[in-house]
Amino acid sequence: MSISVDTTKIKHQALDTAYQKQLQLAATQLHTNIDNIPEPVKHIIYQKVSNVALPRIEQDIQQTKNQLNTTISHIKDHFIIESRQAFMSVYQVMIIVPILSLLLLFVFKKMQPKR
Repeated sequence: MSISVDTTKIKHQALDTAYQKQLQLAATQLHTNIDNIPEPVKHIIYQKVSNVALPRIEQDIQQTKNQLNTTISHIKDHFIIESRQAFMSVYQVMIIVPILSLLLLFVFKKMQPKR
């Protein structure tokens, strides 16, 4: 079983966060407000952030997916083991109870007084 998640929104949010941090850093270094940074410079910053941050973001997302898949696999395996053990417990009871009933029936028949 594998997790299938649309990560587009997650990528855009992470990329936007990295972009906003770099814009703030640039504005601080230029001693100005983010609004005063020219659009061509903002575009260059966005391109640089995309080139650097996007592979890292995709790697983090893939790593998270792998961890989730591993966890789901462990849960599934544990569930299978537990369900087999539960089945075996019920199966054992289904075998033992009739045998004990027959034994008890036999013992009680022996204990009955003869007429």
